[in-house]
Amino acid sequence: MRSWPRWLCRRARWFGCGCAMKRAERDSQRAEPLPEGQRRRALASPLRAAYRASPDVGAAGSADGRSHQQKYEWDYSYGAVEVTRAGSVFCFQSTVNQEASGKFLEQIAAHDPAAIHVVIQDGAGFHLPENDPRLPANVRVITLPAYSPELNPVEKLWDHLKDAICNRVFATVEELREVLAGWLEKFWSDAIRALSLIGRGWLLASVNAGAKC
Repeated sequence: MRSWPRWLCRRARWFGCGCAMKRAERDSQRAEPLPEGQRRRALASPLRAAYRASPDVGAAGSADGRSHQQKYEWDYSYGAVEVTRAGSVFCFQSTVNQEASGKFLEQIAAHDPAAIHVVIQDGAGFHLPENDPRLPANVRVITLPAYSPELNPVEKLWDHLKDAICNRVFATVEELREVLAGWLEKFWSDAIRALSLIGRGWLLASVNAGAKC
């Protein structure tokens, strides 16, 4: 295990996590005829009401004789907030796996090459674990207990982000990323916003106590 003398380095403590985003579109397909005597299965009530309320669907079904299927295109946002000196790092990836997570950790490591970056994250399988040889030399990893998202302040950021973009339709993933970047900019341009995610509870007190040692 790597170690560094406390008096030789400064430490940055990051809380990081990935967040999945999806862009939806409706694909029109010709409805296949059913055997005589069979009926199509009805949609659940809320979905049925929303489906019939769409402009191209009438009370008897699709006006053009087609059924519709929802299709999704996924994108992923990686983010981390630094809670000792305040700061944040974000990046967009088209996939979620350990290779993508490693690239994000390299971005954190480059944020301050002279510092030791302690990244606190959940135990998702796409995260690199501690002592993994793919970790940047100045990055350490601490894994939170399972099923404890309340211990990770960055989850609050994702909650606010989802509230900001919910019920919106994006024509492309690039358009979605542009909107996400505009919203996230206030966290990398205003470091105090990053600190606002953790409040003044036990976490900030613990970090400050550790910084004094």
